[in-house]
Amino acid sequence: MQLSLNTKIIEYNKTILTWDIETDLREDLHKFTFIVQVSESVIGPWINLFKDPIYAFGFVDTITQRGMVDKRLYYRVLANDSSNNKNFYSNEVCLEEELSNYLSRYIARQERLVLRRYNGRECLLYPRKKFGPRCKNCYSEIDRKIIKSKCPFCFGTTYEDGYFAPIKIYINFEANNKSTDRTNYEVEENVNIGGWTSTDSFIEADDILITLKSPDARYLVKSVTETAIKDSVIKQILSLVQIKADRVEQLLPIDVDAYTIDEFNVFRRERNK
Repeated sequence: MQLSLNTKIIEYNKTILTWDIETDLREDLHKFTFIVQVSESVIGPWINLFKDPIYAFGFVDTITQRGMVDKRLYYRVLANDSSNNKNFYSNEVCLEEELSNYLSRYIARQERLVLRRYNGRECLLYPRKKFGPRCKNCYSEIDRKIIKSKCPFCFGTTYEDGYFAPIKIYINFEANNKSTDRTNYEVEENVNIGGWTSTDSFIEADDILITLKSPDARYLVKSVTETAIKDSVIKQILSLVQIKADRVEQLLPIDVDAYTIDEFNVFRRERNK
């Protein structure tokens, strides 16, 4: 089994971490729990950032204090297999931020305030699953391919449950425009839209956004471009396409009790667990 760790500084003393897991298709991921560890040296000692292990694939570190000097930190994730008490470790990620980079932190903070108070629309971000057990309804592990389309259980992702539990974020949407794709058999019209958001979460291609005031308005993330100053991300610029009414993603249930990562710093959790 392999763990792959990613990090992103979103504010001084505030870092987002996400990890993916690579294992056999038949492996039961629910037997694994995770702890995020931090160290000032790649050889340790390593300190656990929380006492009780979690079953999730994202964490916001607001615990580690970098002090008053520029500091290099290392993160890794420890995974424990409860079936045999065996431990696995992710790659170590070195994170270095210049404390002099006040400008980026100030701009990012102002961007978040503008979105939440003025021009942002409240949305749910559903991170798409890209690893884990495959859907038993639509995916053949023998043939390693999809055997049913428009699956209502995984919403076309081929992974069990399809998407992680949603995160509440704020998006500023731009005016939409229509594009036409022509083939030998049909003409398809798509509604494309741009937008931007702050650094409240990792957003990746193929994630889904649902506006809370208009739940039928659902968007597939096509691409994400980040703007940053000295490696500190300020905003994420999104390219979106509206999901049509006959698409299986329209069956994805709304979770009105979703949290922001400021309210609950564990994310990429299972929706139905």
